[in-house]
Amino acid sequence: MQRLQTLIRLVPPSKRVIDVGADHGLVSLGLAEREDIQQVLATDISSASLSKLEEALKRTNPPIREKITLFVTDGLQDIPWSSADAIVIAGMGGPLITRILRDSFAFAKNAKTWVLSPQSGIAAFRHFLQTLSCRIEEDLVEEDGKWYPLFLVFPQEACPEGNGYAFSLTEQEAEYGPELLRKRHPVLEKQLIRDEKHWQSLLIHLEGKSSPAAAKRREEAERALRALQRLRKRYDGNE
Repeated sequence: MQRLQTLIRLVPPSKRVIDVGADHGLVSLGLAEREDIQQVLATDISSASLSKLEEALKRTNPPIREKITLFVTDGLQDIPWSSADAIVIAGMGGPLITRILRDSFAFAKNAKTWVLSPQSGIAAFRHFLQTLSCRIEEDLVEEDGKWYPLFLVFPQEACPEGNGYAFSLTEQEAEYGPELLRKRHPVLEKQLIRDEKHWQSLLIHLEGKSSPAAAKRREEAERALRALQRLRKRYDGNE
């Protein structure tokens, strides 16, 4: 639940918020409970998924229930609102979030804030965000042994020069997040340690093995470890 709580907290005070792919509606309900958020539009491509939220609303206090509107649609298509202050998209892969934003970019870019949390394809997703040339902030949450990046995107604000997205991303920056690296995020530090241990363990496992497949994996592990070491030196100010 920490991931969802952080997601809800990151949404700024808003008159109107769209929760795309609301599914069970925990995010929509959490947003509606905030006094500084007036209306929530919970959307999903599946009416069956939204029915779970519909049932939950029957057990919810009227002041909260009245703030939430349910709408079946694909992404941000045919939204019944002319605009929204914030758009939340979480719980789906990076390629799908990218497609949703691109398909309805004229509408999406008029929101002040996007709060996004892709669960796969993170590196490619960061490359997509970099092309937007806008201000981006990142957070990272660990839950049940998994790492979940969260992005605050401000589509109406130009990317400041000091932001990690002001320039093209390296392979490692796209993988781990330029802003998380710059801020030395404590959760990212745990992720880097985990990844280093993974590659080190793999090298130990491959000791004494001489097959072409083992040699290829050994080369991959050594390359990954070197990249992680360079990354640490760069962002620790030693390079």
